[in-house]
Formats: sequence, C-alpha cells, structure tokens
Amino acid sequence: MLDKLERRIERLETDSSLVRIDLATLTERTGNLSTKTDLAEMRYELKSDNARVKGEILEAMDKRFDELDKKARWKWGSVIIPLAMSIFTAIITLVAAKIGAGM
Repeated sequence: MLDKLERRIERLETDSSLVRIDLATLTERTGNLSTKTDLAEMRYELKSDNARVKGEILEAMDKRFDELDKKARWKWGSVIIPLAMSIFTAIITLVAAKIGAGM
C-alpha cells in the first residue's frame, strides 16, 4: 500500500510540474492580450481614420467636379453659345433672303 501511495504522489508531482509550466505559459501570454480599453481605443482610432479618409475623398471629388464645371462653363461660354448664335444668324439671314426673294 505504501508503494501505491508513493507512485500516486510521484504522479501528482509530475502533474503539478506540468500545471506550473502551463500556468507560466498562460501568464506570459496574458501580457500580450488586449483589454476592453485597448479595443475601445482601436475602434475610436479606426472610426476617426475612416471619417478622415471619407472627408478627403469627398474633398477630392468636390474639387474634381468643380474643375469639370469650370471646363463645361468655358465650353458653353466660349464655344457652344457663339457657334449657336452663328448658326441662328445664318438661318435668320437665309429665311430673310427667301422672304425677300418671294416678294
């Protein structure tokens, strides 16, 4: 009976040694885990970065559309309206000539 008890104690000592090793490993790993506060800070940073990037994209899009609008206005004011006026004047002259020739 004493022999059985000694074997059980040896097994317990071996098991407790393994438990200590596992506990040391887990203790070391917990230092690298994130806390709720860490996650909240990360979430805040991500939301801030996301909002900043969205703002930059919108600003770039607005600038691009402003440039396109300026180009379109230039085309209307410098090309399309004078061209339309020339065509309109030519049509009026042609109609006036036909009316004058018919009288």
